Amino acid sequence: MVTNKTKETKALIKGLADNLSAVRPVVSPAKRMFVWGLFSIVIIVAIATIQIGFRHDADTKVNDLSFIAENIAMFLIGFGALFSAFKFAIPDINRDREAVTIVITGVFFWLSMLAMTFLTSDTTNFENIFSFNSVSHCITDLLMVTTIPIIALFALIRKSAPVFPLWAGYTVLLAISSIGALVMRYVCPVDESSHLFLTHFFPAFSMSFLGLLIGRLFLRW
Repeated sequence: MVTNKTKETKALIKGLADNLSAVRPVVSPAKRMFVWGLFSIVIIVAIATIQIGFRHDADTKVNDLSFIAENIAMFLIGFGALFSAFKFAIPDINRDREAVTIVITGVFFWLSMLAMTFLTSDTTNFENIFSFNSVSHCITDLLMVTTIPIIALFALIRKSAPVFPLWAGYTVLLAISSIGALVMRYVCPVDESSHLFLTHFFPAFSMSFLGLLIGRLFLRW
């Protein structure tokens, strides 16, 4: 038996729902990872090509196994972190174990690369590197090529109102700094371990921690 109260409830629900538009399903994190990962690479490569130029021996470096290993590691870290960023950007999601595992694995690989480059570095050369101003030069190049993708991704993820803004912010910076460090290996012609440690890998890894602050300030809702 339909009572007046039931009719009123149905009318109320209908009135509330009349002006609502259909909710679009959330695009899968994997799809967004590929789209925005390619976008980031294209933007970073374009800026590096126009503003800096690529190293003269880039075509021969692709035959260097250690160089290729670095590229693969930074590529996987970058895209893995980007996948995690979009996982954390899904509204009302619980802390995803898969995304956290990917991030921790990426950090482990970064720390491994930092350790290897430091242990194979000539520490007496650190002073020379600082004196030649190559530190600030490579770091500013890294910041220059990554700024646009970072801004674009933070603006995109902010619209998702993530419930884990610190994780989302950290993974965005980890992703883009890794991709930026990858492209910088094709820009800077110096392969000496101490140079890579001081001006490429350590600054890129350190950048990711700024994502915690940016996430806290910019991704809160």
